[in-house]
Amino acid sequence: MRLRFRFECGVVLRAEIIAGPDPEGILSRYRISDLVTLVKKKFNVKYSHSGIHALMKKLKLSHVKPRPQHPKNNPIIMEVWTEKGMRPTHIRQNGFKSAYFIGAVNPNTEDKYSLIYDGMDFRVINQFLKNFSKKVTPEAHAIMLVDGEGWHVAEDLIVPSNVTLYLLPPYSPELHPIEQIWGYLKSNFLSGRVFKDMTEIFTYGVRAWRELTDEIIKSVCA
Repeated sequence: MRLRFRFECGVVLRAEIIAGPDPEGILSRYRISDLVTLVKKKFNVKYSHSGIHALMKKLKLSHVKPRPQHPKNNPIIMEVWTEKGMRPTHIRQNGFKSAYFIGAVNPNTEDKYSLIYDGMDFRVINQFLKNFSKKVTPEAHAIMLVDGEGWHVAEDLIVPSNVTLYLLPPYSPELHPIEQIWGYLKSNFLSGRVFKDMTEIFTYGVRAWRELTDEIIKSVCA
C-alpha cells in the first residue's frame, strides 16, 4: 500500500520526527526502521524503507550529523532528522565518570556476551574471560579478537584453556567487529543523553545491549 499523507498528517509526522524519540525511551535517534514502525503505529500504513526515504524528501527532512552542545545550553535532545539546510544539535555530557562495556559477539552464530563495570583493569578482563569461557559450547574452542590495550596483554591475565586471544595489528579498529557494535550502540541508543549517575549509565547501557538482535549483529559486523 502506498502512503499518501494528507497535509495535516504530514505536519504531525514531521514535527514528531524533528522532536526526536522520547528521552526516557531506549532510542536516542530515529533510524529508518524506526520510522517504518512509527508510521505503521501512528497511521496504520505499512511502508518500505525506500518509501520512508522518499517520504523524508517530500517532508523536506534531511539526515545530518548533529553539532555537540553543553547540556546546560538547551534541554532539546539530539535531532538527527531536521529541516534541509539546518544543522541540528545534541547534548554532549562533559563528565568524568565512565562505565566500561566488555563484550564479545559471533557474527556467524549471533551469540553475544558482555559485562559492564565502573572501572577497567586486567582483573576485570580475567573475570570476563572466566565467565565467557563457561558460555563456550563443550568441546569447542573460542578465538577472541582483541586490540593492544594494556589489560588485553597484561602479564597477570588468565586466559581459560578453551579460549585463545588473537591480537590485532595496532591502529586497526576496522578489523575488529565489536568496534562496529560499540559504534552502533552509541549512535542509536546512548548519544545525546545526560546521565544523572552511574546507575543510570548502567541501566541505559544494559538496555542498549539487549536491543542487539541476531539480525543486527550479523548486519553490523558483516
